[in-house]
Amino acid sequence: SLFKKFDASSDGKISKDEFRNSLPRIGIFASRPSDVDALFAAFDGDNSGYISFQELHRMLRGDDVNQRGRRSPT
Repeated sequence: SLFKKFDASSDGKISKDEFRNSLPRIGIFASRPSDVDALFAAFDGDNSGYISFQELHRMLRGDDVNQRGRRSPT
C-alpha cells in the first residue's frame, strides 16, 4: 500500500522525513522545504508531527478537506 511505502521505518506512522523522501516516488518534487512543511501539515490533521494511516486515507479521499470547510480538488 501507499502508506507502507511512505512508512519506511514500519512504525505505523509517517514522519516528516519519511514523507519528504517519499514524495518523489509519487511524482511530487517540492523544491522548497516550506512547501513540504505545508503539505505535511495539511495531512497531519491532529498536529501530532506524524501522519497516521487514517489521516493519509482521509486526505487522499478528500474527506478531511471537506470537513475543514475548504473546497476539495475536482
